[in-house]
Amino acid sequence: MASRTLSSYGSWQSHISPESLVKDMVGLGNLRSNGDSLFWLERRAHEGGREVIVEFRDSKQQDVFERPYSSATRVHEYGGGSYCVGSDAVYFVNRSDQNINEVMLATRKLRQITTGDSNERFADLEIDSEGECLYVVRERHSENSEPVNDLVRIDVKSGAIQLVTEGHDFYAAPRLSPDNKRLAFICWDHPNMPFNGTQLMIMELPEDSQSSLEHAQTTLVCGSSSESVLQPVWMSNNRLLFSSDRTDFWNLHIYDETGIYCVVEDAAEYSSAQWSFGSRDYVPIDDRFIVARRNAPEESELVMVDSVLNVVSPLCDKFSSFSSITSHQGKIVFIGGKETDYNVVAEFDPRTSSIQELKNQSAQSLPQEWISKPEKIVYPNKNDEVVYAYYYAPNNPDFEAGDYERPPLLVMSHGGPTGGTNADLSLRIQFYTSRGWAVLDVDYGGSTGYGRKYRERLNGTWGITDVVDCESGVRHLIGLDLIDPRKVAIVGGSAGGYTTLRALTTSSLFSAGASHYGVADVRMLINDTHKFESRYVDQLIPEDEIDARSPSNYVDQFRCPVVFFQGDQDFVVPKSQARTMFDAIKSRGIFTALFIYEGEGHGFRKSENIQTTIVAQYRFFAHVFGFETPDIEDTCFNTAEVANEPWN
Repeated sequence: MASRTLSSYGSWQSHISPESLVKDMVGLGNLRSNGDSLFWLERRAHEGGREVIVEFRDSKQQDVFERPYSSATRVHEYGGGSYCVGSDAVYFVNRSDQNINEVMLATRKLRQITTGDSNERFADLEIDSEGECLYVVRERHSENSEPVNDLVRIDVKSGAIQLVTEGHDFYAAPRLSPDNKRLAFICWDHPNMPFNGTQLMIMELPEDSQSSLEHAQTTLVCGSSSESVLQPVWMSNNRLLFSSDRTDFWNLHIYDETGIYCVVEDAAEYSSAQWSFGSRDYVPIDDRFIVARRNAPEESELVMVDSVLNVVSPLCDKFSSFSSITSHQGKIVFIGGKETDYNVVAEFDPRTSSIQELKNQSAQSLPQEWISKPEKIVYPNKNDEVVYAYYYAPNNPDFEAGDYERPPLLVMSHGGPTGGTNADLSLRIQFYTSRGWAVLDVDYGGSTGYGRKYRERLNGTWGITDVVDCESGVRHLIGLDLIDPRKVAIVGGSAGGYTTLRALTTSSLFSAGASHYGVADVRMLINDTHKFESRYVDQLIPEDEIDARSPSNYVDQFRCPVVFFQGDQDFVVPKSQARTMFDAIKSRGIFTALFIYEGEGHGFRKSENIQTTIVAQYRFFAHVFGFETPDIEDTCFNTAEVANEPWN
């Protein structure tokens, strides 16, 4: 074995380059099948973040449409469910104008169905079995009022839009029974988010698809302001499968002529928080058996659920995550995440347990010796509550540090805040670990994946519980002598950016931070953000504490450098939040930088901006901690506003 070069942590050179985060890389999601072909959505950073529907048939892949079309909806701003497939056509929402288009599969002929502008948006498309009508969520924007959400039916031939139901603040998951006679959907109202409380409804549809729905009978199946019901899907004409957290975890339930029953009560999640439309964490393969993702605190696995005998049998545990689960030609297809390799579209045969990988998200080779494998750790916070996280140790086959040196630590706080992390390969994390950093990716109290009680830890305590749990993770690693306590940075996006800024104003453990489109002024957020989350803060922070929890009101407590990354078209956390914090920290003489990307929203889609962000953040921390980074240049700061530079 070749000897390693002795070099300080943080200064190692790595084969995981900024280019590797985007080169030949696509995001995979939204699997669908029409029985003959399989479809998925590819987000292509090298095409400016364009989202392309791909058809897979007879082992060949073909794009459904060409430039400039991109399948993406802006409903709720987070989108999802931007397309559906019929027997001979694909229907999708085009990003630029938010209109629905039809593409005939045999000819690739494209036809626009709706004729509105981007103020009328559609999502969560469902086509009837005859290919005559689309059932969709509609969101209409006007200048002086809150957007209006409802469910509509669209005639495919004429584009005529007919109201299905209205009156609730939000709708999702319109799902037709196989005979097209019943429509299931979920709805909810302010101040709830879909992971707080929803209602599951069933509407009896008239036989004539042109008939009015004004007097259609609608039945409330279940749900309330304190029960989250998600992902309805029909097992047969009279049997509806859905998930509910009435047992604490999102467990599978069935509604039929006998009533409602829980298929299996289990301390595991069978659904995920609905931040976007179109999630599929399970699929019925007939009116008895269900293939599902079982996500327990310890692991994620693919399972078979017998709804008659009420038993769960393991099918596959070879992936770290399973999403977009779909039945296709007698097999199960899903997006499979891996701890040490790229995500894939995987096909699983339940009869033989064989797995075939149909599509890899990257054409790059990934030397395994460079990859740091995640370790799931559990530690107590200062209130003796259990906290979950993933720990990544430094790893590089070419370098090592001195025996008495300890690595710097990067703490990652996910968004949401009611989101969650997983063990899937992240090149952003490996970018750091291969250069001699340790990384702690925290599922703080409030995260999904651990039941409703764990999610509700954050109620009233946002900016406190999340920060405490990140702090406790740092102290846990210090106690194990795994990190250098003088070199701890924290980073987060959106709500994770808020956690980052709160940590930097309330804790002395952190020496640097990076906020990606993060919340700085909570009251400003309430006034400026989109409808979907406009009342979210109601449950997270008491009204009389909003100002006290806003980092922007405690700029005088900042002691360490912060870098900000922001899109100028962000309608979730507007750019004014980053600008306000940057100007305030700049005035205090602290090293800071602000990157504002033209044309980017809440998250960055363009390859050049993704690369700039990872390089600039790393170089920013290197300047703070005094690392040499011979394989990373400083030119990225030419595109930013920089104040109080340490190199001057």
